[in-house]
Amino acid sequence: MAVLCKNCGGTLLFSPSEQKMCCKMCGATFEPETVESYSKKLLEEKELYQCRIYSCDHCGGDIVVNGTEASTVCPFCGNPTVVFKRVSKERRPDGIIPFYITRDQAINLIRMHLKRGRFIPSAIKKADIRDVKGIYIPFWVIDCYFNDAVLIKGIVKSEDDSHTTSYFGKAARCYFSNVALDASSRLSDEMCKKLEPFDFNEAKEFNEEYLSGFYSDISDMSPEGLREALLRRCDELFCKEAIMDIPAIKKEVVRTNPSAQILDTEVYLMIPAWFYTFDYKGEHHTVIVNGQTGKTVGAVPMDKRKAVVLASAVAASVLAFVLVGFFSVEYFIRDLITVYIAPVLGVIGGLLIGVSVARIRHMLNNLRDTKSEGAFLYAKEREVV
Repeated sequence: MAVLCKNCGGTLLFSPSEQKMCCKMCGATFEPETVESYSKKLLEEKELYQCRIYSCDHCGGDIVVNGTEASTVCPFCGNPTVVFKRVSKERRPDGIIPFYITRDQAINLIRMHLKRGRFIPSAIKKADIRDVKGIYIPFWVIDCYFNDAVLIKGIVKSEDDSHTTSYFGKAARCYFSNVALDASSRLSDEMCKKLEPFDFNEAKEFNEEYLSGFYSDISDMSPEGLREALLRRCDELFCKEAIMDIPAIKKEVVRTNPSAQILDTEVYLMIPAWFYTFDYKGEHHTVIVNGQTGKTVGAVPMDKRKAVVLASAVAASVLAFVLVGFFSVEYFIRDLITVYIAPVLGVIGGLLIGVSVARIRHMLNNLRDTKSEGAFLYAKEREVV
C-alpha cells in the first residue's frame, strides 16, 4: 500500500539526499520512523512484512513490488495489462542500510564508468542513461568460528638455480566477523562481493518506509545454501591469507577442508544498490552502483576492432622504426641496429602488445559476471516504466 502524507494525503517517497520521507505534493518531510502505513498496521506478526505481487495476464509472469512503485508494463513480454494479484507476507529483515546515493548521482557514476577505458565502444560511451533502478538486495551478515586445512603447491628455487615443485600445508582455527553474503540466488556472488565494503554502522532498524520509492527483493536462500555460501567465502579469505606466507612462486591451492560454526548473531539486512542494464550486440550487461558508497562495478563490452588497431599500430611503429634506421645508415650502424637495437625494440613492442592482451583478457573475464543472465533479469523483473 502507498505511504501517504499526514498533511495532504499525497504519496511519500524516501529521499536519499535528505534521509527523510518526502511528500510529492506539498513538500512536507517526515522521519521514516514516525510514518505509519495502513498496511503495516494490518500485520499481526511483527517478524513479517508485506509486499505486493502483480501478475501479467498475457504471460503469467509475477512482479514483486514494494513501497509505492508499480509496473504498468510486463518486463517479461511487454504486455501493458498488469494487474494486482495478491499480498504476500515475507520475513521481516532485522535492519536496512538506506540509500545515500541519489538517482542522479548514480546516473553520473554509471556514465563516468562507461566512458572509462580505451576499448569501450563509442555507442556505449554515448548512451543516454535513464532507466536506472534502485533495488534493496537481501544480505545475511554472519559471525562464525572457522576451521580450515589447505594444501598449497608452489615452485621453489634451489641454491643451484634449479626449480622444484613443493607442497605446503596450512591449518588454523579463526574467527570471522560480519561476513556479508548476498541472499538472492539470481545475483552473481562475484558482483556482490565487488560492491563491498559496506558500513554496517549506518544500518537502521528495518522500517517499510525506507522501501518507499524503491524495489526490494527477499531472501530465497535455504539454511543449507547459506552455510555453503559461508564456507566458500571464508575458505576464499583464508586461502588468500595462507598463500601469502608461502616462500614459493606460481602458488596455487590444491585442496581445502573448511568447516564453520555459525554463531547466533546472524543478521538479515537490506542493502541498497542502483542497477543499470543494457544490451550490446545481442548480449545483456549489468552495471551496479553501491547505494551507500557510490562504488561502481561491472565490466563494459570491448570494441575488438579498437584493440586490434592499437596492437597493429604498435607493431607497425616498431617495425617501421627499425626498417627506416636500417636502410638509411652506414653498414656498421646497420650491424648495430641488427644486433642490439632491433631486439630491444622487439622486446618493448612485445611488452606493449602483451600488456594490451592482458588488459583485454582481464576485461573479458570481468564481463562473465556483468553478462550474467541472472543479474540482468534480476533488474529487468523490477522494471519501472
